[in-house]
Amino acid sequence: MQSPKALQALRQYLREFDRGSRERGERYARGGRVTVLQQTSAGELSARVKGTYLYHVTLTWHAKNQEWEDVCSCPLEIGCKHCYAVGLQWLATAGVQGAVDSALKTGTRDVTAFRTQWQPLLEAMLKRPLTTDEGSFLDKLQRFFQRFVDQGHRVWGRDLALLDLTTAESKRLGVSGLLYEDWWEKSPEDPISLWQFVAADVERAGKKIPEFLQPVTQTRPIHRRLKTEDAAAVQHWITQIGSLAAVAPATPAQSTLDAVGARFVDFRVVVTASDWKIEQRSSLEAAWRPAPRTFFDPYRQISASLSGIDASPQVLAALAIVAERYRNNFERG
Repeated sequence: MQSPKALQALRQYLREFDRGSRERGERYARGGRVTVLQQTSAGELSARVKGTYLYHVTLTWHAKNQEWEDVCSCPLEIGCKHCYAVGLQWLATAGVQGAVDSALKTGTRDVTAFRTQWQPLLEAMLKRPLTTDEGSFLDKLQRFFQRFVDQGHRVWGRDLALLDLTTAESKRLGVSGLLYEDWWEKSPEDPISLWQFVAADVERAGKKIPEFLQPVTQTRPIHRRLKTEDAAAVQHWITQIGSLAAVAPATPAQSTLDAVGARFVDFRVVVTASDWKIEQRSSLEAAWRPAPRTFFDPYRQISASLSGIDASPQVLAALAIVAERYRNNFERG
């Protein structure tokens, strides 16, 4: 079912669906409505599709006759948008995985194999040809994945230069930092799976995903998992360094550092043997000065405020502790 003949036959088979089923099926595939997609036997593919109800779809490859057959539990039974969506999703997943597996087994470094599989699919979803730059990015993504495999399934900050991308993690950890170390339970097995994590990192940096990759980018599960793990990590470090909160903080400054509306770009927690305080500066060249009480006003709703800060769990935990102490002792009435 992953052979070039089977995949080419599937592409031709899907072209024979009526226009309405193709258009709605593309939207279903882009919208992530195809779930539990799996090969149940040598020639049978099974999936569930979320429509008005949850429908069961089976695609069968008859190798002897070189033909595909589809059946769905929806009222149309065959040739429907649900079957088209499953076929499209199979081309997107199993098709490229077969090319990658073949390249890895034979030791080849043909970066065009991935692009050959994915460019037609993306063009079908976008209903336009890919630009030269977009096609080149697919080649870069294949090289990025190959380096990932060569490095023992690790991504370093410097590797993102292959994609010409700067992300939240690469900025935080630098070119020599190990990225995404705890982001996945199972190592990505193909370029598009690895791309999902890079895309999530791009979004965490407040940037947009390239438009041509949006139809095959699903970062919500990653964001949900990271949010849960971040909250757990922050709570862990709050417990670990919670004794810091028992020390009375230094009295904050009574006036603001600069005029109202100034943008502070840096702050730090200074801990001594007997005290601690928060300092801030308005630029990287400016001297450190005690933070004013107004600095802590935005943290009255501490959990909501921390969710928008890009920092390690340890830093977030320290900020949560000290801000809570300042809020309890010095919050302006």
